[in-house]
Amino acid sequence: MKCFWLVSCLTLLSTLCHAGGSVLSDTKRSQPVYVASPYQSEISFRSQRLPAWRFGVRYNRELPYHDQWVDKISTYHSVDSVRVSASRSLVKDSSQRIFAALQTSNDQQAAYSDWLYLPYNAGTAASVGWQIGELNSVKMAVEYQYREVSDKDINSLLLGVQYYF
Repeated sequence: MKCFWLVSCLTLLSTLCHAGGSVLSDTKRSQPVYVASPYQSEISFRSQRLPAWRFGVRYNRELPYHDQWVDKISTYHSVDSVRVSASRSLVKDSSQRIFAALQTSNDQQAAYSDWLYLPYNAGTAASVGWQIGELNSVKMAVEYQYREVSDKDINSLLLGVQYYF
């Protein structure tokens, strides 16, 4: 897992360095964008200096509770997580993007081995993917995610469609 994190960080940094050649003038300012989100707090940032890139930070809290599993969960502590993400359009002014994200949470003390329900933000995760669609419209995505929860390693392939009304 440590090697995976190191390779992910080095790949992201090298991509950022190569994108620096297309920097615009410093007179334009970059503004954070606060988007409507189902999460506790989410900030999305798009720089004028790197117009093809979007960066984001998201904080989320989930209380792992469900009526069907009341007898299986002995404690109801919340799972707080922070996710840092970056995405880049493949071609300028294209709706196709590649993205990567790193996530960590405060659930090291939880024993998930006997749980029927695992919170989606539990553990430490790294993901990469490909997205088609604009930010506030219909989007489709394919994502590979590696997650480490307690002593378990979870590999996932996620397919999804998201749309706004």
